[in-house]
Amino acid sequence: MNTRAKFVCQSKKLTLASAWDGYQQKSVVKTMTTVELYPVTGSGAEENKQFFASTPSGKIELGLISEDAGALFELGKSYYVDFTKAD
Repeated sequence: MNTRAKFVCQSKKLTLASAWDGYQQKSVVKTMTTVELYPVTGSGAEENKQFFASTPSGKIELGLISEDAGALFELGKSYYVDFTKAD
């Protein structure tokens, strides 16, 4: 069974972090984008009310080293999150 949730990006910050560089075979300092996403609230679009009724609270926090992945997230924008069992 799969389930879909709708989250809003409410925080985005840049920091420095150590990351493994496979080419250099060592740890290097890179810029990391940390985003925090929270479930949509029950106001606004009818779709948001439906999602809020099933997921009134929660938090997803991601630390992203990839610049492309970090650029995907915009403050105040909504994102669908699909959960599928990995087994």
